[in-house]
Amino acid sequence: MAVTIPASGTSANAAEPSPGRPVPHVAEDAELGTRMGLFSPELAGITRETYRPGQPQDIELRSTDDGSVAARVPYEPGTDTTALSGRTLLKTSPGYWYESNQVVATDAVSGAPRWTITVPAGEFVASVGESWVLSADQDHHAILRRPGQPVRVVEGMELSWPTSAGPTIVGDSTGLLVTNGTGAMVQQVDLDTAKATELPTTGDRARIVAGPTKWFVVSWDNSTQTRTVAWWDRRGPGSGSATLPGTEDYYAPYVAYGDGLARLQNVDGRTYSLHAVDLDSGAWGPPLLSGASEIRSLGDGRLVAHLTDTPNGRVVVLEDGKPVRTLVDLPEIGRPARTLALDGGRVHTGYGYVPEGETWSAPADGSGPALRRTDASGPVPGLLSSADGGTVITRTGDAPNSGFVISWPGGRRTVTGSHVELTLGAGGVVVRRNAPGGSTYEYARTGAALGTPSDPNTATAVDGTTEWTGPDAQGRLTGRDLATGSSRLVQTGATTCDNAPLMARGRWVLARCNNVWQILDTTGMLKPRPLAGTQNVWPALGAGFASWTEWTSAGGRIVVRDLGAGFTTRTFGPLSSYGSVVAPATDAPMLAWLDDALLARVADLDWLTAAPTTTDDTVGPTITSVGGSPPHTNQALFAAWTAQDTTASTTQHPSGLSSYDVRYQQPVHQQSPSPTAWLTAAWSSSLTTTRVALPDTTGRDTCWSVRARDRAGNVGPWSAVSCVNRDTVAPVIAAPTVGPRVVPATTTRTVTYSFQVGVNGQDWTSTDIAYRRASSGAGYGPWVQPTAWTNAQAASQRGSVSVGQDLCFRARARDAAGNIGPWATPVCTSVPFDDRSLAVAGRTSRTTSSMALSGTTTTLSAIGAQVSRSGQTGSKVSVVALRGPGQGTVDVYVGRKKIGQIGLNATKWSRATVTLTTAAFSNAAITVRSASSKPARVDALAILRS
Repeated sequence: MAVTIPASGTSANAAEPSPGRPVPHVAEDAELGTRMGLFSPELAGITRETYRPGQPQDIELRSTDDGSVAARVPYEPGTDTTALSGRTLLKTSPGYWYESNQVVATDAVSGAPRWTITVPAGEFVASVGESWVLSADQDHHAILRRPGQPVRVVEGMELSWPTSAGPTIVGDSTGLLVTNGTGAMVQQVDLDTAKATELPTTGDRARIVAGPTKWFVVSWDNSTQTRTVAWWDRRGPGSGSATLPGTEDYYAPYVAYGDGLARLQNVDGRTYSLHAVDLDSGAWGPPLLSGASEIRSLGDGRLVAHLTDTPNGRVVVLEDGKPVRTLVDLPEIGRPARTLALDGGRVHTGYGYVPEGETWSAPADGSGPALRRTDASGPVPGLLSSADGGTVITRTGDAPNSGFVISWPGGRRTVTGSHVELTLGAGGVVVRRNAPGGSTYEYARTGAALGTPSDPNTATAVDGTTEWTGPDAQGRLTGRDLATGSSRLVQTGATTCDNAPLMARGRWVLARCNNVWQILDTTGMLKPRPLAGTQNVWPALGAGFASWTEWTSAGGRIVVRDLGAGFTTRTFGPLSSYGSVVAPATDAPMLAWLDDALLARVADLDWLTAAPTTTDDTVGPTITSVGGSPPHTNQALFAAWTAQDTTASTTQHPSGLSSYDVRYQQPVHQQSPSPTAWLTAAWSSSLTTTRVALPDTTGRDTCWSVRARDRAGNVGPWSAVSCVNRDTVAPVIAAPTVGPRVVPATTTRTVTYSFQVGVNGQDWTSTDIAYRRASSGAGYGPWVQPTAWTNAQAASQRGSVSVGQDLCFRARARDAAGNIGPWATPVCTSVPFDDRSLAVAGRTSRTTSSMALSGTTTTLSAIGAQVSRSGQTGSKVSVVALRGPGQGTVDVYVGRKKIGQIGLNATKWSRATVTLTTAAFSNAAITVRSASSKPARVDALAILRS
C-alpha cells in the first residue's frame, strides 16, 4: 500500500474547523461566571456564561420588572466605554484624549439613535449620561456638552485628569456629584446652570454615592482614623451627618438603598452581606442580604444583587420595605478547565491551582455526567497532570516541595520530593522521575526501579517499557526494553535531527529533524514523513495521528494529521487562545481540546486510515561486494559478500535483505568456469548469513557467485564470479648450488647461491634465504636471515667468503595459498689456505706452477717432510695438490690421528682437490706429511665444517 504525501500539507477544510461535540462539563460555582453592569431603573445588564479568556463578551440587558432579556449589547472593537443612563445606551470611541471622541447615544432596547456629541482632541471624557457629556481639557477646565445646547465651561470647578484616585462622578440628568480624589473636596454640579457648588466635608479622602433623593459623602481622616457619613437633600436644604463605627473598612463599598445608604461587608473573600446605615447614629444594622457576590444600585433606591444561595445562583431585586424578589434564576454553565487528558474513553479535566486543584472525569461519548475522580480512599487530590493507559497523575505540590499522586483503578501512591518532576510514558506503564540528582525510570503503579536513561543528555521517549533514543547520525532509532535490557536498532533514514524531546506511541516516533517535526516508523517500513507547518509548534502524538495548533486571523484551531496511508489533515476548533490545551486520545482515534471557553470538547477521528503493513518494494537487492578466501589458500574455503536492498518507492524504505543463494562449480585448476555447469545445494540456498563454507578438491578451483533476496520476495541478479583454489602442498627448493665446495682460489671471493623453485608446475610467490658463516679456525655461527632476503621474489643471493671460512646458504619458498616449504639442505663453500700460509717441516721447498691456485706449491721431498695448520675446527679436510708422473704419497693427520692417505702419482699433470672425512674436531693441528721418498707438491689446505 502506498502512502501519498500532499505537497502543500494543508487541510482539506482549513476554513471551517470541525467543532466536535461538548463533553459533559463540571458546573461552575454559583458566585463565578456572572457579569453585572449597565444599570438603570428600567434595565440591568446581567450575563452568565463561561468566560472566554481574551474575548470580550456581550451583555444582556434584562427588564428590572420581570427579568426578560430586552436587548443584547454587543462588544464593539474600538469602543472604549459603554454606559447606560435611563433607557439611553452611550458609547464612546475611540476613548483616547489625543484624538477626537464621539459619544453616541441610542435607545438601549430599540437601538434607535438619539444624539451624537463630538469631543475634540486634547480633552478626556470624564462622564456621560442620558443628556450630558462632561470632559476636561489640559488646563483642567470642566466642559459640559448637552444635546442641542452650546458648549459651556462649568463655573467654579476644576476637573483633574484621571488617576487611580479619581476623579469619581455619580448622578443623573438632574445633577452630578464630583470628587477629584485629591483631598475630600466634593462638588455638586447643576447641569442646567453649568455651575459647581462645593459641599462641606471633613477628612482627607471622600467617597460619594448618589441616591434618588440624597447625596452621600463618606469621608475619613488619615491622622485620626475618624470616618463620617454626610448627606444632603438633592432638591432641598436638608442635610445631616454621623460618625461611622471605628471598625469599618476604609474601602467598604456603599450603595444608595431606598431613601438612605447601605454598606457592603466582605464576609469570606468571595461574597458580601448588605447592611443599612443609620443616618442619625452611623451604626449599621443586621444583614439585609447575605451570600451576594455583587450588589449594584439601579439608581431609584432599588438594588440588584447576585446571590449564591442556589446551585447556579440567582439575581434578585431588593426594594426598601419589600421582600427580596428573584429577577432571574441563572443557568448552569461549565467550569473552565486548566488541564486535559483523554484516555480509556474518558475525558479527564483539571480545575484550579496547585495544591487545591481538582481532577474530574467524564465519558467521552457523553453517556454520563462529569464526576470527581475518586477511588476507595476518597477523592483523588491534586490538579490533573497526565493520563495514559488507565494511569492518572495529579499534582499536589509545586517545586521546591513537589508532590504527585499516581492513581489507577484499584490503587494509588504518592510521590514527593524536592524539585521532583514526573513524566508518564505512553501506555501508562513507566514514569520517568527527574530530580536534581538525576533521572530514573520506575513502574508507574508500583514504583519498582527500572534503571536510568541511556543518556541523561539525550532526548528519550518511553512507550510501554521501551525507551526510544535517537535518531543518531546514521538515522537509527534505538529501542531499549527497560524490563529486559534488550535493544534493537531501527533504520529510519532521518537526518540532521536535534535533541528536541521525542514522542513515541505504538508504531510511531515523532522527532524534530531539519527544523521540522517528522514521523518515524519503528517497523522501518516507511521513510520519514515531515509534518508540514510544524517548524514553530509543539505537536502531540495520538493513536495513529499527530496534532498541533496553529493560529490564523480567524483564531486558533487544531490540525490533525492522519499517520496512515491517507496522510491527510483536518482541522478542529474553536481553540482557546489562553493557554491552548489539546489532548490526543492515547488508545483510540479521538481528540479532545479546551475550546474558547476552556470547556472540553471531543471529536471522533473515524476518517483516519490504516498504516501500510505490506511493502510496495518491487526491486531486487544487489550484491555490492564479494570476498571470502583469497584466490589461493591452504585454509578451508569460504565465500563472503555484502548486499544492499533498493526500492523504487518514494514513501517506503526497501523491504530489507532476507536471504541469499550461492551457486558453485569446480573446474580444473586455472580453467575458466563453465556458464552452464553451476550447481546448487541445500547448504547454499536461502542462507541468512553473508558467509558460507565452499567445497574444495585438490587440483581444482572452486568458483562461485551469489544473489540476494529481500523480504518482499524480490530476487536480485547473480554477482560476478569469484574463484578460489585450495592448495595445501608447499613449494620446495630444488638444485641449490653455491659453486665448488672448495673455492679454487686462496683469496676472498664472492659466491652466488642459486636454486630452482616450484618444480613440477608448482606456483610460488616468494622465498626466504638465510646464511651462516664459520670463521677461520671456528665452528659455524647462527643462521642469519636478512630482511631484504625475507619474503622476497628471489631465487639467488650473493655472499663473500674469506680464506679459511666456511659460508653456507639455505632457502625455502611460499606460494599464493600461504603454504611455506621446508628449508632446503644447506650448501656450503670454503676458501682454502694457500701453501705459503702453512707451517713446514723436513725437506720442503717452495716452487712455482701455473697450475697452482696462487701460482705456488710446497714440495715435500723426503719421507716425513710436512705442511701444517694449527687451531682448526671442522669435520672434513680438503687437500689441494698437483698430480703427475713420478709423484709420491702423503698422509693426512688431525692432531696425531691419521685420517687418510692420498696418492699423487698420475700419467698427466693436474690440480686435484681430495676431501677426507673424519670425526668432528676442534682446535686441532692439520698436517699433510710425505709418506714416500718421491716428491709431493701441496697447493692449498681447506678445513670444512660440513
